[in-house]
Amino acid sequence: MKEHQRFELFDIALIIVILIIIIINVVKPSLQDIKIIAEIIQSLGIGVGALIAGYGGKNIISEYLIKSKFNKFKNRYPIEELNNNFRLIQCTKSGDPDAVYIHDYKDNTKHWIVNQRTRIDLGFNPSQYIDISKSEFDRIKPGESIDATS
Repeated sequence: MKEHQRFELFDIALIIVILIIIIINVVKPSLQDIKIIAEIIQSLGIGVGALIAGYGGKNIISEYLIKSKFNKFKNRYPIEELNNNFRLIQCTKSGDPDAVYIHDYKDNTKHWIVNQRTRIDLGFNPSQYIDISKSEFDRIKPGESIDATS
C-alpha cells in the first residue's frame, strides 16, 4: 500500500471514531444501545481489516508471480549458455532500436527484455548484444516478454 493511502485510511478511521464519540455524547444511549453500536463497529472493523488484508495479499501474490516468471527465464537462459542455446539480439532498424531480446535457438522465439534493470538482473550487458537485420528479426517468432520490475 502506498504511503499516502495509509494516511488516508488512518484519517478516515479517526473521523469515524470522532463521529461516534460525538453521537454518543449527543444521543446519550442506554447500555444496551452502546453494546449494539460496539458490535456494529466491531463488524465494520473486521470488514475493513479484511479488505486491507486482501489488498496486501494481492500485492504479495502479484510480486510472487512476477519473481516466479523472472526466475523461470533466469534458469532457462543462464549466462553460461549464451551463444550456445540462445543469443541476445537487437534490431536497430526496427520500431524500437534500443529493445533487446533473447533469441532462443531451440524454438526460434524472441523474448523481449523489457528494461535495463531486467537485463542487468539476468547478468547481461550491452557488449553481448548482436544487431541483426530487420528481415532476420521478423522471421523469429515473438515469445513472452521478461520483466523483473513490474
